[in-house]
Amino acid sequence: MFGKMPAVCNLILDALVIGNGPAGMSIVGELTGKVSGRYEKGTHPVKEFDALMASRINEAGSNLLRDLRTDDFVMSDYAHYPTRSKNPMSQYFDYINHPFADIGGTASMTCLRYTDTPTNLRVMAIGSGTHGGSWATMPRDMPAASPGHWMRLPGSAYQKWYDHPRPPRGQIADTYKHYPEMMGIADNFLNEKVVKASFTAKGFDLDGEQASYWEVETDSGKALRATNLILANGMYDVPRKLNVPGEELSHVTYREVGELESGSTIVVVGAGLSAADFIATVDESVTIHHIFRTSAKDTLIGEKFSTPSDIYSEYFSLWQLMSGRVKRDTYRPHPSSVVSSITENSVVIKDSKGGGEEEVISTDAGSRVFIMIGSVPDFSFFDADTQQALQNASSIVDRKYYLPHDAWTSKIKVPGLQSVYAAGPIRGDNFVRFFLGDAIAITKDILKQNKQHPS
Repeated sequence: MFGKMPAVCNLILDALVIGNGPAGMSIVGELTGKVSGRYEKGTHPVKEFDALMASRINEAGSNLLRDLRTDDFVMSDYAHYPTRSKNPMSQYFDYINHPFADIGGTASMTCLRYTDTPTNLRVMAIGSGTHGGSWATMPRDMPAASPGHWMRLPGSAYQKWYDHPRPPRGQIADTYKHYPEMMGIADNFLNEKVVKASFTAKGFDLDGEQASYWEVETDSGKALRATNLILANGMYDVPRKLNVPGEELSHVTYREVGELESGSTIVVVGAGLSAADFIATVDESVTIHHIFRTSAKDTLIGEKFSTPSDIYSEYFSLWQLMSGRVKRDTYRPHPSSVVSSITENSVVIKDSKGGGEEEVISTDAGSRVFIMIGSVPDFSFFDADTQQALQNASSIVDRKYYLPHDAWTSKIKVPGLQSVYAAGPIRGDNFVRFFLGDAIAITKDILKQNKQHPS
């Protein structure tokens, strides 16, 4: 789109996306129009919903998703089952793209096709490393937690793993890696790291007109300007910490490492999917002390995977160990416990409710302590006041990071921040299938600003 990017780009872009993962790539596709979703009338299995969509297409004179009215959709009027997203735009477009996804829908059940229908918006995305974000760093052979078709990006060609109930993460990562090139949006991505983002309220555009914009600097010294900033940089960058004495010791880590020594002892803190995935890869010769702050039934594993399942067998097996229903000499659960300190040869824990005496878990010279209690977005490119404002506004809702935002546009509601959108996990949805809602919501709002969209 832009060819070689100059060190300082005086052109003011319409949108600058931070992040090159599934959310960022989906958004760039819709914003540029290179991957424009269209609704196919007569394809939805719920006839009342299909009639609604037909009326909106007639009203807009277009079947492009970005042209259709969305602001009065209530999913429960059409789908009588719970959805995994609380965001109405994500619900809306997931219901179009994945009808009945939560009750057995298949990859072929979609009401969308995609076309190259340019918007004329000037769009760039910045993200360091391989396209795909955190997917590029995950263990390749480990099964994903979701069905393959839930992770299909807009417009991408059919892959066999779409039909798999839990495809290997490496196959997903390979498809994501080549997605920008396949969709014709590779020139809209800059493989660099954002080091600074600041807002200028009274700048000037190329014509000398007063303009407000974000200026973003990269680690190579490039500077880009954009009217709108879109945060799609995911949740994987900054691990959460316990903030206890000894956490800075060299044998404490927040990520998986290579092979562990047979017969060694490790301590794992956390009971979410990251901890569960890691424990599933550890050889049974390694002794695991597993610390989690609630009872086993109140963890994510207990809530989601406490019934037998062929698809999620490793999570069900871990649940049995955590709850004590199955015992193994090399696995020792410590429910309702929190870490109070870490030393070179021990981890001290106490009751998470404040009662009882401390317990000392002895470790040896080869022991590792894995703290896997989640992560938060990297907002270090903002100034200290903006970082604090984002921290104050954020919350954890149903174990998901959440920034307050307008439900229909994804524009965040944080004091002092203007023209900033949140997408994907930063907005409150971890499933790739819901990112299309962000892409459409943001595109509709920015097109409206640029008078390319009906009010």
